[in-house]
Amino acid sequence: MFGVDTCAWAHQEALGKLGPYAYVLTTLSPQGPAQTPSPAMAFTLFAVVPGAGQLYTGRALPAALFAFAEALAWLGVAYYRAQGQKAFERVHACARQHWSVVRYAQWLNGYSGQ
Repeated sequence: MFGVDTCAWAHQEALGKLGPYAYVLTTLSPQGPAQTPSPAMAFTLFAVVPGAGQLYTGRALPAALFAFAEALAWLGVAYYRAQGQKAFERVHACARQHWSVVRYAQWLNGYSGQ
């Protein structure tokens, strides 16, 4: 792969071919001068939306993996919450069908505490 020195050399070569317009094109470009992404901003974006910090720093693959993992985790939460609610309803249905205040009082009166 290309190292940093190779990229810097290619950039300098391209600017050399532009001649006197190189300075104007690099300083007055609508995108502005290239800046290093802020670690604080990347962390803040990641904390708000998983994967956004990686996308901010230009790392699309890790951003997609983090976003996919987050979505998968939330789907798991929704699924297991629904399963828990169904089990809760089954237990309550069974209790309503089989529980009796009279039988409970009879059992309580016969309870010796040992």
